[in-house]
Amino acid sequence: EQDKAESIATIYSALGSLKQSMKDTEKAQFYYENALEISINHDFQDNIANLYSNLGILAQQNGKLEKSKEYFEQSLSLNKDIKRTISTADQYGNLAIINRKKGKFELAEDFHLRAIEIYTEKNHSNGIISQKTNLGFLYKAWGKNQKACEVWNSIMELLRQNNNDRAERISQLMQATCP
Repeated sequence: EQDKAESIATIYSALGSLKQSMKDTEKAQFYYENALEISINHDFQDNIANLYSNLGILAQQNGKLEKSKEYFEQSLSLNKDIKRTISTADQYGNLAIINRKKGKFELAEDFHLRAIEIYTEKNHSNGIISQKTNLGFLYKAWGKNQKACEVWNSIMELLRQNNNDRAERISQLMQATCP
């Protein structure tokens, strides 16, 4: 019974991801919600945390920032409870972006810094790069161009070491933004 339920939840989740990639947000939400219902009924904590995150991203893409924030907060709480540190950092990053879009810059900065701290502790290069890139965007939106430049400059070596395709983009941003 549990294995069957988990398989069905996994299939619904995969269908949700597929529909989301095809920009069919209604169907994606339908499949994610079905997967979530099954996962809640069977207490599949990892699935629940992931599905809340997926639904948060979907809501964000649809411009529903408040709903997105609720989903990310639920995912964050679960990820903390089940001690999934990288997923916890991911949710801090998601919440940072939502708060930046809502003009809550100080809160967004706090979330980015928490995510960066976790990614740094876990030596997660891609997480560090992603969060520092977004922190730079936050500072730019906040009118703190010098801080944006400092943050972006701090990841250039990491980008080059990882042969990251963002290096050129960040370099261009810095040329346009930095003195």
